[in-house]
Order: sequence, then C-alpha cells, then structure tokens
Amino acid sequence: MALIELKVDGYGVVSAQDEQAMIILREKEGKRMVPVLSSLPRALTLIARKGFGMRLPVPLNEGDVYAELLHKLNIGVVRVEISAVTDGSFYCKVFAAPKNRVAEDENEIIADSFCKADDGISIAIANQCPICIDEELLQIPYLENVSGNSYALNVAVISRKMLEDALKHAVESEDYEVAARLHEELERRKQ
Repeated sequence: MALIELKVDGYGVVSAQDEQAMIILREKEGKRMVPVLSSLPRALTLIARKGFGMRLPVPLNEGDVYAELLHKLNIGVVRVEISAVTDGSFYCKVFAAPKNRVAEDENEIIADSFCKADDGISIAIANQCPICIDEELLQIPYLENVSGNSYALNVAVISRKMLEDALKHAVESEDYEVAARLHEELERRKQ
C-alpha cells in the first residue's frame, strides 16, 4: 500500500443555506484533489487554525484539545490516513506513538483510531502531522474542473441527504434524466 501525502489547500462552499462546505486536500507533490465535506464553520476554523502553525493558548476546536492531552501524555500523532469513502463521507485512521520513539517503524505505533475525515484533519493540523491517503483511493477523480473556479463533485463524495435534495430539485424542475440517475445512485447505496 503506497501512501500519498496531502496538504490542506483551501475550502469551497457547497451550500451556504445549509452551511455545508468542503475542505480541499491536494496531493503535496501533484495536482489530484480530495474534497472532504464538512460544516462551513468547521471548515473556516480549520483553515484559520492551519495558518497559526503552532500550539495556541486557547483551543479553537477538539483537535487542539486532543493535541494538548496527547502532549501531556508524551504521545504524538504520527499521521492521519484517509482510508475509506462511504456514502459521501471520507473516513480516516489516526496513528499515535510515544514522542520519544522513532515513529517511522510501524512497530512503534501504540494506538490508532477511526474517525470522519474532517475530525482527522483537525487532529492533523493541531498536531502538525502528515495527512496521507492510499494511492488507490487517490485514483478516483473526486473533483472535475468544469470552468475557471467551478468544480463538479464525483457522486462518490456526495452525501445521501445531498442526493435526496438534488433528486427533489430535479423532479420539481422536470429534469427527469438527472432525476433517474440520482434515483439509481440512491438505490445503489441501499444495497
């Protein structure tokens, strides 16, 4: 399994009305992108937090709280690894090891935990550790540039609620071809 390191590249507003955003991760040595859905306030907090690059006197989010607890226990986060995408959500594993040990050796890992990717990004930013993704997951084109700064999302990263809202809108606007494709995707996810 080859891991590719990602960097937080920015955010985009998906729905201002529903306060939904996506945190854009881009491969560190390339152009492929991964959009992680999040709430708009959380995405803005993570982008703001990324700019500080140091421990803060007051936590901005739970990632900062976890970083402080781990620091007091002399444990460091080695990496955050995006490992799955299900029903429009990315999930990751957070790997931790004693701070005084070389963590490059997988035998030094003392704990790992599974969480939603925006939680993992928060932890990675607060702990200043790498965010990685399996090369196989990065092969999927999650974002497509349609013009200028406009991107289309791959259906794999769209949540069930967003698909249901889009289906309702397609039916109301009598776009039955799009409605049929959305319905098929919703049915596929039930299996």
